Parts: sequence; structure tokens; C-alpha cells
Amino acid sequence: MSVYLNDLGVVCALGSGQRAVRDAEQRVAAMIGQAAAVIVASPGVWMAAIHPDDRDLFVQSTTQLLMDGAAVTRHYRVRHDETGEYQLIEDRLAATVDGKGDVTGYEAVITKAH
Repeated sequence: MSVYLNDLGVVCALGSGQRAVRDAEQRVAAMIGQAAAVIVASPGVWMAAIHPDDRDLFVQSTTQLLMDGAAVTRHYRVRHDETGEYQLIEDRLAATVDGKGDVTGYEAVITKAH
């Protein structure tokens, strides 16, 4: 998984066994109070930050993306580790595919929803 920052927010890519962190520490920490390196090392940290009422939809939409490759935009709440406050997040996921058209992972742009 790679996590990096651009003008749109935090961008994550999962696939091909890659694990890297680039330039996202402050943005990720501001969103959930955890360092990007912690999230990459332990992806369950992000899931644990998602509001319990939003987790099923989060898992279902991720599973659907990986199965059929259709892009997904979703809104869900994440809990800041230090403050305990929830904030609304929007993420837009797009599948990455190999030369045969098989889904190999995904890329996500994650921003605070307004």
C-alpha cells in the first residue's frame, strides 16, 4: 500500500505487494490522529477508526470494487484517535488492473467531506 499527499488530499494505492509512505504524515495525522506509517504497517488501524455504523458499507463497497472493478465514491465517519471526535470523510476509489484486465488493487483519494 502506498499513501501520499497531493492537492486533493491523501491518496492511497493498494496492490502488487507494495508498501510505502510518501509525504502524507501531517494530513493523515490530522484526519485520524495516527501516523501514515502506522496505517501502512497495520491497515486495521484505519478500519478501527471508521464509525461502527459505517464499517459494513465500507467493507461491502471495497469488496465490490475488487470483484468487478467499478469505481466507488463513499462517505463515512472516522474517529480521531486523540480527540475521539468523528469527522466525515469522502473517498473515491478506482481499481488498478493488470494487462489481462484483472483487478490487482485500487487507488483512493481520501479527503474530508464538506
